[in-house]
Amino acid sequence: KLCDQVSDYFTLSPDGKQIAFTRIDKATYASSLIIADADCRTMRELLTRPADQAFSRRLAWSPDGSLIAVAALSDSIKERREIFTVRVADGEIEQLTALEWIAISNLVWLRDGRGLIVVATDKNETLRHLWRVAYPGGNAYRLSRDTDSYGSALSMSADGDSLVAWIEGAKE
Repeated sequence: KLCDQVSDYFTLSPDGKQIAFTRIDKATYASSLIIADADCRTMRELLTRPADQAFSRRLAWSPDGSLIAVAALSDSIKERREIFTVRVADGEIEQLTALEWIAISNLVWLRDGRGLIVVATDKNETLRHLWRVAYPGGNAYRLSRDTDSYGSALSMSADGDSLVAWIEGAKE
């Protein structure tokens, strides 16, 4: 059982001993990135951002355990989002992308740690597509060119050879 403070979105560390999640302060709407032991006996706030730069609930732990990639508001007026990386050791944050996405629905690291696969909506579109984002550097290119809109379900196999993504409106 995970601790009560964890909502529906979290990421496990590569060794499975820790979890990371975001939490919103109900009074200030500031959001924090939290790391906890799997049983939540030990918990630490890694980083807090103000409401106009809030973290989303989408985050992914890097394969080597040193970083957490997380989506966050970059421009609250335009409602634009970017991907940031946060160093687990000290909470140092770095903006990875500069794409002004309207939405980032999910993200997973590539097994080699040299990038992420992201479900996101470009500022010029309404559909969510699959993107590959290089790490470091943040260069991105769209993987999906179809007319389907991808949902938030996204998973990478342990060996990194397979990616599963949900297409909205797909029939079971």
